[in-house]
Formats: sequence, structure tokens, C-alpha cells
Amino acid sequence: MKGLLLLFAMIVTVAGLSACGDSGTPAATATPTGTVVDLTAFKNLQQGIAAADSQLQFSLAGSDNQGAEYSGTYTLISDGTVSFEGDNRRKSRQIFTTQRGSDAPVTSVTTRYFDDPTGAFYKAVSDAGVVSTPAGTNLATAAIPASAKVGDFGTIRSVFNSDGTSYTFSWSLNADVDGASKLDISFFRTGTDTISGGIEVTTIYLDANGKPIKIELFLRTDTMRMILSGTRV
Repeated sequence: MKGLLLLFAMIVTVAGLSACGDSGTPAATATPTGTVVDLTAFKNLQQGIAAADSQLQFSLAGSDNQGAEYSGTYTLISDGTVSFEGDNRRKSRQIFTTQRGSDAPVTSVTTRYFDDPTGAFYKAVSDAGVVSTPAGTNLATAAIPASAKVGDFGTIRSVFNSDGTSYTFSWSLNADVDGASKLDISFFRTGTDTISGGIEVTTIYLDANGKPIKIELFLRTDTMRMILSGTRV
């Protein structure tokens, strides 16, 4: 369970939402491709741009394909600009807590650092001691844009982890309904441990103004499927 939680904690993605009209209620309309969406409400917290102690929290509930039920919370905190390893960096923390049935809750904390002012990913450190840094010969990484159009997508970065695994991150902005959208952040993990090859998708549901209102996390490994979702607290 702790290994799966650490895999979840590296970054956040969500499944599709469909809507239909019932008697007397107009059917929802899909947000058109090309609609411009302001992503700063999420981006500024995720990259430590927002004022220190700003945070976003979601309650979580869900299950896995083995029938286990889960509850928990997902919290994203901006710590603003800090001095780290000889330079100013933007810092944020991701705190992910899950509880399987009546078992004791398990919490994982991932601290991320981004270059200031470019926003390029610099380093992440988990509370288990795993350090993640940009991978490849070109260590520059892209950042989630401040705004994007529905239908846009891109690669964020590839990272190498001190436990011998690596991740490739990407994002896409997809249509929801009535002006709302979904920011999907996904990664594919490779390595030598039992959950290598796992895929995580974190979907942040955004209202028509770009404000995060809901989250869904999907994790798939060779033997497990887990979905957790919840609304903003």
C-alpha cells in the first residue's frame, strides 16, 4: 500500500465526466475545442507561485479492483519562494492521505522545487527519501502553461528517481460541459520494482473560470486498478 501511495504522490489525473438531461432539465453542452482556459489557479499552487500557505484540498473516496474501499484527502500547498541549494526556488508540497477500510491512515508528502522565475522543474523529494531530478541530456523542463485551449497538450518533463525508476509526465486540456474543462496530468513509470510500468492520471476538473472544483486519481499497475475522486473542501 505504501508503494502505491508513493506512486500516487508523485503527481495528480481524472476520468471523463458525462452529463445528460432529465425531464425538464436542458442537456449539458460540451465545451468547444479551442476554448481558452485560465490555468493559473492550479498552476500557481502546484509550482509554488502563489503566496506562502495558500492551499487547495480535496476529500477523496474510492475503491480498487480487489473490492477494497478507500477514503482520504489530497492537499496541495504553496510555500512561495525559498532559498534551496544555493538559489531561490519556488516550493510546493503535495500531501496525500488514504485509509483503506478501517486500517490506519497512510500519508505521503512530496516536496517540489521549481526554478524562479522560469518555473522549470528542479527537484522533488518524497518523505520516503526518494529524490527526483530532470532526466536526459537536456535537463530543461517545460511548465504547465498559464492558459491553454481545450484540445491542447504537451510533455512536461522526464525525471530520474534515486530508487532507480523514472517517469515521463504529460498534460492535456480536455472538454467538460458548459464552459468547464479537465486538466489531465499523466505519467508513465518505468524501473525494476513491482509497480513499474504503472500509469497514473490525475484529472483536475475546472469550472468555466478555471477554478479547481473536483479531482480524480486513477492508478493502474499490472495487478491493480484504483480510482479515487472527490470535491474541493
